[in-house]
Amino acid sequence: MQTSIKNLKNNLSSYLKLVGRGQELVITSHHHPIAKIIPINDDTATGKIDKLFFAEIQQLHQRLSKNKLKTTMRDTVLKSREDERN
Repeated sequence: MQTSIKNLKNNLSSYLKLVGRGQELVITSHHHPIAKIIPINDDTATGKIDKLFFAEIQQLHQRLSKNKLKTTMRDTVLKSREDERN
């Protein structure tokens, strides 16, 4: 199914009900597709994507936690502000 931004805005609840029933909705701007609203199920958006996202965040946290900072962020910001004043 396809609709314009204006039509989506005016009938949002109706379109979201259709998506909730399993329909995919393509949003267009000046007759060109710009976005897609798809139903959520555990095998697509919430399941796999969330797991991948959190796995990436966890890996990033592990890599960053190995690096010890010489100064705190607070001290860096205060020094930067002091340097700007001088």
